[in-house]
Amino acid sequence: MSKQTNFKIILSPAKKINDKVEYNDLEYSKPEFLEGARDIVRYIQTLNQNELGKLLGVSQKLLELNYMRYAMWNESASNSHPAIFAFAGEVYRGINVADFSKEELRFINDTVFILSGLYGALRPLDLIQPYRLEMGTKIKFNRFNSLYQYWGKTITNFMLQQVGNGYLVNLASNEYSRVVDKKVFGDKVINIEFKEYKPNGLKVVPIYSKRARGLMTRFVAKNQLTDVNQLKLFDLEGYSYSDTLSSKSTWVFIR
Repeated sequence: MSKQTNFKIILSPAKKINDKVEYNDLEYSKPEFLEGARDIVRYIQTLNQNELGKLLGVSQKLLELNYMRYAMWNESASNSHPAIFAFAGEVYRGINVADFSKEELRFINDTVFILSGLYGALRPLDLIQPYRLEMGTKIKFNRFNSLYQYWGKTITNFMLQQVGNGYLVNLASNEYSRVVDKKVFGDKVINIEFKEYKPNGLKVVPIYSKRARGLMTRFVAKNQLTDVNQLKLFDLEGYSYSDTLSSKSTWVFIR
């Protein structure tokens, strides 16, 4: 059984998803909100390729790939993979889950939640199908005008339940963290920012911030941190906590 933490982390997913994945033999799980994902997929399957293209705003090659993915979507298919292994991109390169032990994987599975336009919220070891659907996608179906409206209350209530009396650590992008109504958590939300020294002062550099979110997630898993204040010890790739730049609700790390 994994150690209990007094915090939970929310992460963004990645646009790119690996079709071929190698991972350890562990117990995997189904996404919590699979029925919600099914409803979205059923709607998308009613669209023709041009309509899907307008919705996703991707290249023709990616459109054809994702049109096929949605047409063949089946949660029990052999190309389902654990989310933490399937997602690619800077955040997940920072996590570098390939060298995690089983104990570290179990720990991260209890501590981290990946927000998703299609699946709502995922545990790292939840099995997912390859897909493309960003949270900010302008999708209207049933009585909903956006994915924020579709998922908002569901994800907020779920994360409230997971966090309990602890803290919600926001390592997600604005596009994804917006789906969580942070007001209901009171003063128990900690937003994390990463800044770089530049000639004209400290700046947020998006690509470095993405990697740093992954690095902090890795730091939590590798050290199996159980208290939120231990996050201030994060020091990978030259980052350090800045007490002077930080506030109670926003912790700033600089390098």
